[in-house]
Amino acid sequence: MEIKRGELTPEEERENTKAVLAHVIPFAMWLTMMVWFDDPTWSYMARSVGGLILLAFFRPWRWYPKLNLKNIPAGIGVGVFIFFVWIGLESPWMVEHAPGV
Repeated sequence: MEIKRGELTPEEERENTKAVLAHVIPFAMWLTMMVWFDDPTWSYMARSVGGLILLAFFRPWRWYPKLNLKNIPAGIGVGVFIFFVWIGLESPWMVEHAPGV
């Protein structure tokens, strides 16, 4: 079964370009500032502030779909799981009791 994709109208193309730039520019700034600043403390702070300013300016969340309340429990569950995998496996208790993990 072949799915045909229609061409975007000029207005849709402009909106799509705006959405892409609103996501790419803050990330590109973040990566660029990693190269510009040597001190990791100041670099992280400058990148965070710069990224926050650009995100507030571009507001990329304008293109996200509306929040569906039925997805909140699954989102919280995934967040807890990722927290356990990322933080929990590096905790001193885990290193002591399961060093191979």
